[in-house]
Amino acid sequence: MKKAVIMIIALVACIMLGTAAYSGYSILNLGVSQPNSGNISPSSLIIHTTLAAADSKENITVSSSGSNNESSLFHNQTDTEEWLTYHHDFFRTGFDSYNLRAFNNNNNNNSASLSINNNWTSDPLDGIIYAEPLVARSMVFVATSNNTIYSLDSNTGKVIWRTNLGPPVPLSDLPCGNIDPTGIIGTPVIDLKTQTIFAVGFLGNTHIHELFGIDINTGMVRFEASIDPAGSDPKVEQQRGALALSYYDDSNNNNTEEAGTVAGGGGSGSGVIVYVPFGGLYGDCGQYQGWMVGAPIPYLSLNSSNSSAKSTGIDNGGIEESNQQLSPMSFQVPTRREAGIWAPSGPAIDQNGSILVATGNGASKTDFDFGNSVIKLSPNLQKVIDWFAPGNWAELSNSDTDLGSVGPSILGDSNTSDQDMNRTHYMNNISTIFQVGKEGIGYLLRGDKLGGNNGQIFSAPVCEKGGYGGTAFAAPYLYVPCRDGLVALYLQSATAADSNNSATPTASEGIANESITSKMDNSTDHRVNNNYSSFTVRWTGPSFNAGPPIIASGLVWSVNINKGQLVAFDQATGKILFQQSLGDVAHFSTPSSSHGKIFIAASNKIFSFVM
Repeated sequence: MKKAVIMIIALVACIMLGTAAYSGYSILNLGVSQPNSGNISPSSLIIHTTLAAADSKENITVSSSGSNNESSLFHNQTDTEEWLTYHHDFFRTGFDSYNLRAFNNNNNNNSASLSINNNWTSDPLDGIIYAEPLVARSMVFVATSNNTIYSLDSNTGKVIWRTNLGPPVPLSDLPCGNIDPTGIIGTPVIDLKTQTIFAVGFLGNTHIHELFGIDINTGMVRFEASIDPAGSDPKVEQQRGALALSYYDDSNNNNTEEAGTVAGGGGSGSGVIVYVPFGGLYGDCGQYQGWMVGAPIPYLSLNSSNSSAKSTGIDNGGIEESNQQLSPMSFQVPTRREAGIWAPSGPAIDQNGSILVATGNGASKTDFDFGNSVIKLSPNLQKVIDWFAPGNWAELSNSDTDLGSVGPSILGDSNTSDQDMNRTHYMNNISTIFQVGKEGIGYLLRGDKLGGNNGQIFSAPVCEKGGYGGTAFAAPYLYVPCRDGLVALYLQSATAADSNNSATPTASEGIANESITSKMDNSTDHRVNNNYSSFTVRWTGPSFNAGPPIIASGLVWSVNINKGQLVAFDQATGKILFQQSLGDVAHFSTPSSSHGKIFIAASNKIFSFVM
């Protein structure tokens, strides 16, 4: 009995470790019937551990593909019907494979037979929506610039719950910028295993960036911690890029099969790592730098409510007000200043768990400082595994022509369902990375050897006025959002001669076209080979500022930022098959998709369309 009492006291002490009073957020449950939340119970995920387990950074093993567990990183959230992160998955493909038949029969679509209807339009929410809507468990999750997370019924648009995390930061409190006020700007990320949505709010009462973990079913705050990098100035760092997550097992378990599992792995220190990128404000003011922060969060922290929320219709249960103390991992771009990681698509995560980011211009114009680069980081962010920079990186830095205005995209086998996928082939195959920035030059990079200075596989002009946001990929097509229109690239498979990473020919002038290399046989299953050696432009859409595209229901969807229109294109020809006025939209506005429905933010509303 005495031993049991001691164990209970120790467990309570672990939970209360690092608590601090905070009462800045509130929850409102509007009494709408709760959609089916599946069979996973958060209480079933409790792992007996201590919060200190996350401190041992060097021992963290990020989950990989070796396990058949449904929550392993191998799945990368690609074969789900939900939309849990920016552009669907951590390869950032923007491809909803839910209706593959519609995808494969895309050429049968025509404007005469296609029927797309406005399913619903939400009531006005409490702030401008910069983040991409996310979808899980028949709920649409929306983050606003007022630091509020909403859960909407995906079938009706009615509010199920909303949680305000505290006052946002007014523009008048910042030295520069163009968002007023600044609350949640970066797209959150959802972990279905713990049924938690993670979001970063910028709090007006403290002027710090705070990471929150919120129960997707109730809106209760389960986790809260400061996420600003040590030594940084939060007033000149903007959290614009999308969040990402993977998993760790710090149990020192030598059993590789169990070490690869996520939930219920049996280790004493298992949990999620939430990755948070930082860049500068519009205007590049102050002493800011590019950062990537990783927050290792033990499952124990997510299974006991840390909410001080005062709510209507939600029982707080007398939980003491608290927030968590993290030992975050971080990577600082080694430049004197700038080199922000600011692209809305955020980091990509490859099949080995490595983190890929792209940076803006750095301060140095002579010595390489990882500005205008693609950087591959170890999962614990302690090591630069590899990098790439264009040969003219210094010129790009001098002219503020960021390579990192679009995040990296991984051109892998993410479009294939588990039933069709040879797992061994998938893991042994080498993915290709695509990168484009403000200059408008597209680069293909080898996933296992990014190439260093000017070491791309292939490069050619894609956008005349630059690319911004994030791309969409469904082999053999890659869709790039350019300021002068949406561009569809046709990817060419690599040959044995292309397997080295030496300098390769580039298009010397003009926009790349199909005469550069021969066409591929359209009957070939392009999803099998994810090694690409070149690309050509298949089509270019009308000249408008194109928002980041997605691929869903056999169509390519993008927002005409200039006119505030949702536009659907035939993926092979670029023919416009649908367009609908939305009103004002935020920069880089991008749709999401789930179960045949399209969701798009316009100012402070969400629109839903159904085919």
